[in-house]
This record gives sequence, structure tokens and C-alpha cells, in this order.
Amino acid sequence: MSKNATYICKCNREYVSNSGLWKHKKMCSVENASVLSDEPNKLNDVSYLTNLVLEVVKSNNELQKQNQDFQLQMMDYCKSSSNIDTSFPTNTIKS
Repeated sequence: MSKNATYICKCNREYVSNSGLWKHKKMCSVENASVLSDEPNKLNDVSYLTNLVLEVVKSNNELQKQNQDFQLQMMDYCKSSSNIDTSFPTNTIKS
């Protein structure tokens, strides 16, 4: 790297070091605007949002089905183990 190297922002400000440019980019309005415009604007795309909602509904339906299956399993387990001993043995120390 040569001693005359400069770092230039998109707003045409020049910096001697990369760290100076990095600090400037965090606050530069031109740099922040270009970052936002580079991203595809998926939130305004109707088909993207529609697919997203359908995925959430599908996931929700799967979770509901799993929950129902689990409830049935628990009910079967509770019915089959109706003779559970709930008394707790006490340990006594004999002196």
C-alpha cells in the first residue's frame, strides 16, 4: 500500500485511512441511501407477501396437528396409567 492511498466515499469525501472511511460510512446519508436502494424491495411485492402468509399458515397448521397428536397421546397415557402410586416413601433414620 502506498503512502498516498486515499479512501473515497460515495459522497466524494476523502479519508487517509480505511478506519476513517468506515466511521464516516456509518453516518453518511449517501452511503445509507445506496445501501437501502441496493436491497430488493420485497416488502412491497404482493406475491412475496402472499407466499409468506401461506408459509406461516402452513406452519401453524402443522403445529396445531402436532399439538392435537400430543394431547391424544397424553390422554391415552393418563387413561392407561390410572393406578399410579402417588404416595411418597419417607426415609427414617434409626438411631
